[in-house]
Parts: sequence; structure tokens; C-alpha cells
Amino acid sequence: MPPAPSSPIRRTRRWRLPLGIGCALAVWAALAPLAAAGELGAFFALAPLSAYERGPRQGGRLPLAPHVAYAVVGLGWEGGERLWLKLRVPDRLQLVRGEGWTPLTAQELAARSMGQVEVYSRPVAPGEAPAVAVKMAGSEVQVSVGAREPGRAAGSLAWQRVRYATRRPAQVWVPASLGVYRPGRSPAFVAGAYQEMGARHVPAESLARLLAGIVRTGDSAQNVRWAWGEPQRTRNEGAEGRRVSVWEYAEGQIRFDGDAVLSVH
Repeated sequence: MPPAPSSPIRRTRRWRLPLGIGCALAVWAALAPLAAAGELGAFFALAPLSAYERGPRQGGRLPLAPHVAYAVVGLGWEGGERLWLKLRVPDRLQLVRGEGWTPLTAQELAARSMGQVEVYSRPVAPGEAPAVAVKMAGSEVQVSVGAREPGRAAGSLAWQRVRYATRRPAQVWVPASLGVYRPGRSPAFVAGAYQEMGARHVPAESLARLLAGIVRTGDSAQNVRWAWGEPQRTRNEGAEGRRVSVWEYAEGQIRFDGDAVLSVH
């Protein structure tokens, strides 16, 4: 990702914008597309920070670069009150080892050395929903000697225990209050909005507010696009002498009088 212009970077380091629970519930419907990809939204680090490698306040510390949007892949609560986010850090790889089960033979695994292989947490009976432990390339899976288990029913597959070792993007934990958490938004969306606002020298206060998805009366249509993206639908209301444009989103509706936000619902 190319670095953003330097002036907005310097001006936004003091910002800390926590996510309210009501906001998270309001945009829950927008999470479905990202959830299908294993993501729950994006977290934008406004300043350098240290993340925990094993859980909230658990494990070693990993420094994270500022002004980067990270994918959120998990949520946790500390004391039932403080929201923590599990982030995927693509530029930091960690070695992951484990064991599981596969119906593939050693020859079949070798044939799929560059293709994706699913390793299951346990053998699966016919008609049973699979419990996938990990997905990886076949070359990262090794068959354990003498661990073959016959199928549970006539005509079913024979399962065998396998070991796997792979390097995957690091996953770390940070408090949501140390940056901007955007449920239902991809890292690319948040990073793109930041880059565009920086290039146009948007004031620091407005930049941080729009990154957090906060739209106010009087904002321009471009501000709304930076905050919420393109609308799902648009329509017009009112008589010819008083036309109001309505932009509809999963989060709600925004009404415009000309190019200025009239109200947010």
C-alpha cells in the first residue's frame, strides 16, 4: 500500500475513536459479505501500537504500523465491557502446526501439492456436516504413519490422521478504542478513504470522524461516500420546488438538500 500524504498522518495521531455498541448493532446486517470471507470489518490504526499475540493481554507483543487498515477476524470482551479485536496482519507470517484428519491418501495429497486441501478436526460420518480445522496447500500436510481409521459406515471414506505446518498471516489482539473499527467495511474501503482524504487535505478532525463512519448535517455527498461508501439505492422525495434526495444504506438513510446532508436516520 502506498504511504498516505504526510500532513494528515501527523495531524491524526492523537485521535482515539471507540466504537459504541449501538453502532455495532446498527450495521450488523452489513457484515454478511465480509463474514463469508472470514472477516468482520476493518480496524484502522491511527498511531503506532502494540498488539497481543495470543489474546486480550495474553502472549507476546507485536508492534503494528500506523495508518494501516487491518482485517478484523474475531471479537472478544474484557470484563464484559471493553471490546477487543482480533486482527489479521498480512505482512507478518507465523508458523502454525497442528493435527487433523483427511480422507485423502498420501498419493492424493502429493497430487494436490499446490492445490487447497481441507483438514478436518475429526472424521466425518456420511451425511454429517464437516468440521473444517484448516485449509491449506497439500504440500503443507503430512500423513502420520499408522493412523488410518476405517469409515464409520459401509461405503464411507477411510480417514487418516495428518500433521500440518504452514505459515499464515499473524493474528493479534488490540483494544477497539485504540483506533477506528468499521464493522461491515473492508480494509481496502477504509484505506482508500484515508488515502483520498489525505490527498485532498481534509482537516484532521473531519478525516478521523469520517473514517469512523460518523456523518453530520451539512456534510457533502463526497464526505458521505468516504464515510459510508456508495448507497445501495437512491430516490427522490418532495415536490418540484423542494426536491430531497435520499441515499439508502444498510446502516440507515441519508437525506440531501442539494449536495448537503439534511438529516441522517
